[in-house]
Amino acid sequence: MSKPKILFVLNILHPGTGPFQRAIRFDDDRAETTILSCYDTTEQLTAKVAALGSTVAGKRLVGLGERGKLRCARALCRFIKQHRPDVIQVNHTFSAVVATAFAAIRRSCPSVRFEGTMFERYGWAKRLGLGMAYAPNSGVIAVSHAINEGNPLWGGALERRSARRVIYNGVDIAELDRYRHTGDRSAWGIPEDAFVIGSVSDLKPTKDLPTLLAAVSRMSSPKDWRLLLVGGGPLEADLRAQATELGIADRVVFAGQVERREVYRLLDVMDVFAFPTLVEGLSEALVQAMCFEVTPVVSDIAPNLEVVSPGEHGLVFPARDVDALSDCLTRLSDDLRLRSRLGLAARQRVDESFDIYRIVEQYHEFYEEIIDRRAA
Repeated sequence: MSKPKILFVLNILHPGTGPFQRAIRFDDDRAETTILSCYDTTEQLTAKVAALGSTVAGKRLVGLGERGKLRCARALCRFIKQHRPDVIQVNHTFSAVVATAFAAIRRSCPSVRFEGTMFERYGWAKRLGLGMAYAPNSGVIAVSHAINEGNPLWGGALERRSARRVIYNGVDIAELDRYRHTGDRSAWGIPEDAFVIGSVSDLKPTKDLPTLLAAVSRMSSPKDWRLLLVGGGPLEADLRAQATELGIADRVVFAGQVERREVYRLLDVMDVFAFPTLVEGLSEALVQAMCFEVTPVVSDIAPNLEVVSPGEHGLVFPARDVDALSDCLTRLSDDLRLRSRLGLAARQRVDESFDIYRIVEQYHEFYEEIIDRRAA
């Protein structure tokens, strides 16, 4: 049997595009992989990949470079027709809808959808529209059991043809280990002996960072501490204003949107990873922090609980509960032995369940299953 051709479709490549991190690690001995970006040109896509420090040997990079949705849809359909893939992996809404519909109408090849977020965040009209648009997918990869169980409408009535599979987001453990002991607190004005609480996320409402700021302001520990926020977003000005109002502006470091390698160095300086998010699929940043043995403190939403068992790999608090989060942070600040034990267990959890190369193997197996079902 010849190697299957996988067409991996993105709207655009952003630095935090998790699906891309899996695509570049697909086994060239198992499949011929083309990574396509609708809005990037090929030159832009190649430059972004280089800036990420990613190796794509054996992969074909294609950028359509179209901005208008109608022209982009036409170009994507034309490419699918010419390329004739054996399976299409769709990841972002616009290109997913176009590629799914085109492949279904032409009955050319199966398509597999990536689900990385809870659809409950959408209104019923949008959920119904997406459910109908995605109904022709032959397979669905959900990044957590919470998503797999919560997203299908009416018990999966619209997805009778789709095989669903839970495959977690993974991290490249060997790559992350190269950045251990490379963090430099002084570069960010952080005292070497400070207790560093960190978070890596977009600065947007669903991440609930105002609860984190309020919680650190109420910590009762006598230790010197700093809060390190990594990421950018629309709430940055509001969060800065909140820090000033709470009288902790001099202890909050806004690192901004930094390149992937700098994220790793910043994780290396953290003692605790605080993650108060209200909505999540399965956080790659959380798993990365655990790989660095940074003790996680997470909200009690279902996807977080699939990663962190309370008291075993980290501490868990009720979402939006400022006092409970503050108590968790104070406890970890005062108890180095507990922090170390939880950090080591968190790393072991990553080693056992989140190695990206094991994840990629599961992708290959699922694609082969989908292709075989189509051929039967």
